Amino acid sequence: MSIMKKRIVLVNQSSGFLVVDDLNAYCTKYDCVSILCAGIKEGVRSINPKVQIDKICKYNKASTLRRLLTWSLGTIQVLFKLLFKYRNFLRIIVEK
Repeated sequence: MSIMKKRIVLVNQSSGFLVVDDLNAYCTKYDCVSILCAGIKEGVRSINPKVQIDKICKYNKASTLRRLLTWSLGTIQVLFKLLFKYRNFLRIIVEK
């Protein structure tokens, strides 16, 4: 009989210091903690080395077309990563 690991993945386009606090808190409860994001802005606290960072397309606000294209690409990346790579993870989607 195998022991299942408790795994969680957070999805957030642009992560700030509050998400870093959440990730560090999840590290105490879960065996594997991952985040899907375009970038992380660390504040006073650094991210626990246990957290796995998986990058997605950065949202570009330069024009309406770029917004649409980068948002669509990021959405597709998240969809496929959640379907295949993070299939057996608890999923949390964070919105600003």
